[in-house]
Amino acid sequence: AGLRHPHVVEFLGFELDDRQLVLQMEYAAVGSLAAFLTGFGPLTGWLLQKIAVGTLQGLHFLHTRTPPVVHGNLRGDNILLDTGCCAKLSDFGCNLFLARSDRSLAWTA
Repeated sequence: AGLRHPHVVEFLGFELDDRQLVLQMEYAAVGSLAAFLTGFGPLTGWLLQKIAVGTLQGLHFLHTRTPPVVHGNLRGDNILLDTGCCAKLSDFGCNLFLARSDRSLAWTA
């Protein structure tokens, strides 16, 4: 929560029962960049630029938070695409942030 940006998958909520935790996240209809590349081959031209720039904008947003967030597992499976091929960073299961006091890395779940 609190990480709202066009290039970061939005956390919508969660459900918890005695057996499991279910996270509710924004839906990205096209799926992962990895699956897209498997189905359609290498990116070229404007689409390559759009996805690369969107990914970098999402990373810049995360890295400029207070404290900064480090994704820690950026790969094609964790970059999702919506119907407009807008890149959205996902899978923050265990991400890193820089502790405010000493700027050292700390884990959060």
